[in-house]
Amino acid sequence: MKKELFFDIIGDLDENIVKSAEDPPDKNSLIKWLVSGLVAVACIGVVVGIGFWYNKSQNLITNDTGENDESEADIAIEYSDVNIYYVNNNGIQSISVYTACDPKDIFEYWKSYNGIDDDVQLIKTSIEDNGVEIVDSFSAQYIVGDKFILNVTVSKDLEKYYETIPEEQLLKSLELTLTSYQQIEFDEYNLILE
Repeated sequence: MKKELFFDIIGDLDENIVKSAEDPPDKNSLIKWLVSGLVAVACIGVVVGIGFWYNKSQNLITNDTGENDESEADIAIEYSDVNIYYVNNNGIQSISVYTACDPKDIFEYWKSYNGIDDDVQLIKTSIEDNGVEIVDSFSAQYIVGDKFILNVTVSKDLEKYYETIPEEQLLKSLELTLTSYQQIEFDEYNLILE
C-alpha cells in the first residue's frame, strides 16, 4: 500500500508519525526506558519495605491486637542465672536459679528460700545515680554517673520474721540477692520498710 492511499484511508496524519513508525526503535531509548523502569520499581520496593518495617515496629511498641497480654517490658527482660541468698543454720548460703532479671521475680525466690510467706511484698526498687542529662536545641545526651544507690522498699511485715531468722543475716541476704544480679556495683543500699 502506498503512503498516499494510506493517508486517504486514515485521514490526514502527520508525516513524522508515519516516518517514526517506519524506523526501528533506537536501542539507546529502549535502554533508557528499561533503566528508568527498574529505578522506579526499586523506589517503590524501598517505600513498601519501609512501610512494612514501620508497621512491624509499631506493633512491637503498641500491642493493640489484644491477642497477647505481654508488654514490651516483659519481652525485653533478660533471663540469667541469679544467686539467691538465704539464711540457714550455717549462716548465709546461696543457690543459683535461672530466672528473669526482674526484682519482683528474684524477691519471690528470696522469700521462698528464706521461708517467708506472701504477706511480705516487694513494693518498689529504684536506682539513683549522679548522672547528668544535657539537653540543647540540637541534641540530648546522658552522661552516666559513677555513684549508684539502690533503694528497696519492702512491706513492714518483714519485721515479724526477725523472731525466727536473725535480723542482720536476713537483711544481708536480701541485700546480696538484690545487688548481685545486676551489672552495677552499688555504692549504697537502702532498705525501706513500709
